[in-house]
Amino acid sequence: MAGGLVSGTTGISGGVLFVPALVVAGIPVHYAIATSLFAIVLTSLAGAGTQAALGNVSLPFLAVYGAGAAIGAYAGASVAPKIRADRIRSFFGVMLLVIAVLMIIHDVF
Repeated sequence: MAGGLVSGTTGISGGVLFVPALVVAGIPVHYAIATSLFAIVLTSLAGAGTQAALGNVSLPFLAVYGAGAAIGAYAGASVAPKIRADRIRSFFGVMLLVIAVLMIIHDVF
């Protein structure tokens, strides 16, 4: 609940909070990221369903970005088991720093 409150009020992804929390709790990083992505899929499907029911979905946009997401998900699921956990943790940390810097730059300028 606290993670959802913080991510909702700050506009950051819950994965930013949940993945490190799961890793600290002893969950292997591969599983922590997969669990976070699964939660995002469920949340996204609920939001997309609501927007579709309201008539707010662009089918061309959905087709292009849905296909890209499916290809990326397949590629990521195929590659992830071949990457060592320490490399994934390092990449995740670097990405968090890059996103933080981009958010600060966006807010300042």
